[in-house]
Amino acid sequence: MTFLPVLERELRVAARKRSTFWFRVLAAIIAVIIGGMVLLFYKLAGTSSTMVGGVLFSVLSWIGLIAVLFCGLFFTADCLSEEKREGTIGLLFLTDLRGHDVVGAKLLSQSLRSFYGLLAIFPVLAMIMLMGGVTGIQFWKTNIALANALFCSLVVGIFVSARSRNSQKALAGTFCVLLLFVAGGPMVDQLLGLYKGYAAVTSPLFVFTSAQMPRREFWFGLAICQGIAWGLLAWTCFTLPRTWQESVQLTSGARYRWGQFWRYGSAKSRAASRTKKLEWNPIYWLAAREFWQVRWLWVGVLTGTALQLALLFGFHNEGTAKFVLTMISGYLQGLIWLFVYVWTASQASRFFVEARRSGFLELLLATPITVREIVRGNWHSFLKTFGWPLLVMLAAQLVITPITQRATYAGYAKSTAASQARLAQLNKTSATTNASAIAGSTTTNTTVMVTSAGITVPDMSLLVLMAITVASVITYATNLAAISWFGAWVGMTTKNANIAILKTISFVMIIPWFVISFVGGIASMLFLVPAMTRGTTPNFAWFPAITVAVTSVLKVATDVVFIKTARTKLYGRFREQAVQSMGPEIVGPPVIPNAAVLVS
Repeated sequence: MTFLPVLERELRVAARKRSTFWFRVLAAIIAVIIGGMVLLFYKLAGTSSTMVGGVLFSVLSWIGLIAVLFCGLFFTADCLSEEKREGTIGLLFLTDLRGHDVVGAKLLSQSLRSFYGLLAIFPVLAMIMLMGGVTGIQFWKTNIALANALFCSLVVGIFVSARSRNSQKALAGTFCVLLLFVAGGPMVDQLLGLYKGYAAVTSPLFVFTSAQMPRREFWFGLAICQGIAWGLLAWTCFTLPRTWQESVQLTSGARYRWGQFWRYGSAKSRAASRTKKLEWNPIYWLAAREFWQVRWLWVGVLTGTALQLALLFGFHNEGTAKFVLTMISGYLQGLIWLFVYVWTASQASRFFVEARRSGFLELLLATPITVREIVRGNWHSFLKTFGWPLLVMLAAQLVITPITQRATYAGYAKSTAASQARLAQLNKTSATTNASAIAGSTTTNTTVMVTSAGITVPDMSLLVLMAITVASVITYATNLAAISWFGAWVGMTTKNANIAILKTISFVMIIPWFVISFVGGIASMLFLVPAMTRGTTPNFAWFPAITVAVTSVLKVATDVVFIKTARTKLYGRFREQAVQSMGPEIVGPPVIPNAAVLVS
């Protein structure tokens, strides 16, 4: 028997997909656009090419790291669980195939797009190296670290997928395991006060950061990460032939009753919900009957909010420690909202993806239920699942955002003031030295200290804080609405649930974020340039307000466009798209064979 017999077929199928071609093309285009934005931004600031090369390489490599870490979430997290739901993986094990045949074929075929995307940005990083500021060792180590992070992410996705059957549970499990894999080791070192990286070497993030500096821990961390990844892959190959079957449970058992209660609620609540929702909208009852998502969402929202408040109010540190804790709280806030965005896209697109694949949508359109009732039922199920937890998160942002913005601005302002003070001191020292040389006397630097002490940092006003907070809350709300509506339409046009999530997040959040951030940066530069050309210090108190105002207005406008476009397509082209998903349309009357041919 040949080695990995399924691999050739899976790779041929993956290579013929249009997404494989467009993924690498878009990766190269995005890398070139981001590089052009950074070059233009630093060109306006008058920075040297050597410094620009180092900054541009760092920006692109960090964006590449984030992208490859999410590849396992969208490409391999549902590859084996999808086969389990369709019942096809059992047919494979009826043959002479082994676990490594199936797992290896799935891993390599699903990683083809992400590997091509990583390969597409390789020439862009190589061209940046020619600008200076980046050594050849840093370049090659960074690319090795990106490939290591991609492999670890894909392996984690297929490891969780082998133990899951539900697509949303596989997605959430992959997210949690990836978070533990990437941040677990560094967090253990920080908690234990070990700053030499004893536990951090298990993290792909540590390997990536070590590539930027001449440290021997890079190769040791790379070996540890590869050992963990290959261990997970071997364990998946060993356990998949033994765990693909759905376990049989008695309907009267305590475990089954607890599972039903956790997923759908008690029998009394299910009957009341069914009676109430079926009369109003059957789709609403069908899409919102699972309660486990609401419970887990409440757990995540309350835990994340409590951690943020503990970081902001639980430690009475001043100076650098308080600034670091505030920055950690800001990163935690971004991580929580990213998880909510991904879950929102999953919930918005899941119903239509599963209905199209199972043929339920065809049966649904044959009933008296209208398209408007179907779309409204899916939207109200989203509000039922995410409504109250998201309101709590938005209310918490009214408290967390002002504190985070004020502390972050104060830290950056103090750093800017210190830089200006050092520059003024150097200029004054040079002028005093020249005057002393001319006068033939020695003069002290007391005037220099008085001049540097006169530089003051303007404080952020209450009006600016309120404007930033309100703009942030409105942006979060419109982002969620845009993801829910656009995700529903993407679910009608996509066959895979995780690919639908990737399309929704990419079109609604990632691509607009790059464009809007560039426009906001240009607007900020235009605000600073007039004051800098006059030789005066700009009023930095209004700097964050202008940036947030420009980005918030553009983001809200973009979200409104996505909402309106998705609503129009859902209400206007629902049946057309549903018919296209059922298969090729038969054109013309059926061909009846000739009777003479039948007789003969």
